[in-house]
This record gives sequence, C-alpha cells and structure tokens, in this order.
Amino acid sequence: MKILVIFATQNEVFDIRFKHHEVVTILSGVGKARSAMMVMKGIIEHQPDIVVSVGTAGTFTHQVGDILVCRHFIDRDFYKVYDILQLECDITVPEDPFIQKFHSILNGKPIGRTDFTDSCGDNFVTAGNSLGADVVDMESFAELQACKEMGVPFFAVKYITDIIGQNSLEIWETRLADARKNMSAYFKSLNL
Repeated sequence: MKILVIFATQNEVFDIRFKHHEVVTILSGVGKARSAMMVMKGIIEHQPDIVVSVGTAGTFTHQVGDILVCRHFIDRDFYKVYDILQLECDITVPEDPFIQKFHSILNGKPIGRTDFTDSCGDNFVTAGNSLGADVVDMESFAELQACKEMGVPFFAVKYITDIIGQNSLEIWETRLADARKNMSAYFKSLNL
C-alpha cells in the first residue's frame, strides 16, 4: 500500500516509515486553498492508496500531548451558511481497514477510537467556538475534499499542542519539538 502523508509546515515534519507500506511525504502549506492544491498535486504525482494528514492542533476539551485520530471533519468557515449556499461542510469518513490499525491516545492511554472531530478553517483559533470539535486546524477539511474528488480515502492524526484561549499561538511554537518526538514514537509503535 502507498500512503501519502501530509504535513502543513516543515516545523511539524518527522520521519515516518512503515515496514509493509510505502510512505511518501509532502508539505501542504498553511490554509485550506494551498493545502487542497498540494494534496491534489500529491495524489496526481504519487497515486496513493490512502492519504493521512499528520500534524498539530489546538483543542478546547482535551489535554496537551493527546493524539487524536479524526474521521469527522467540519469546515467552520462556512458552517453557519451551508444550508443557504448548499455547501458540504460536515463530513464523516467511513472507517477503513487501514484506519482501524490506528488508535487515539487520551491522558497517555491508548483507546480504540478513530472518530474524533476536526474543525477546520482559515484562521488560527485563539478563542471562540469550535462547533463541538475535538481539535481545530487549518487544513484537514480541504485535504479531505481533494481526496474525495480523487476517490482516495483520507483521515487525520493530530497531536494536541495547545488549549485554545491560553496563549495558543505562543504555546504552539514552543511545543513543536515535543509534538515531533511524541508523534514519531506513536507512529513507530504502530508496527505497520
């Protein structure tokens, strides 16, 4: 199986290798438009069997250091007007046999859930409402849309770096090294 792994920024990148699968890594850049374009380009160039968005995220409800596997995605930029504009703004990805090999980590303990919710929008959330989502980021929904358009399965694995409303931007920058280290250990533990 060929896996396309997407990181938004170079600061989030760490080495991912699987024994039984080929891994190709790309950078999407920050924000929905750029990430959708780069994912589409990556799918065309590499023809992956599945796409995984890997990176950092903020949260209102979980702890720094938690790792959440997400299959439910909300576009928070258009969520309130989706009925009027007939936009698809709330998508749940079906569980896939490959996704089932992943697990989330809450409070340092692995759990079998892969159904966490990711709220995506073109802003760095520092306060407000995440529409009940477990994590917030700036790329995943657009990456999912590119994958849907190309018929490629998608999911996200997000490391919590900051609690929204507690100096999120400054804290995010200082926690990137921990995120890379802990996510690297997580991916190695999967034994794929």
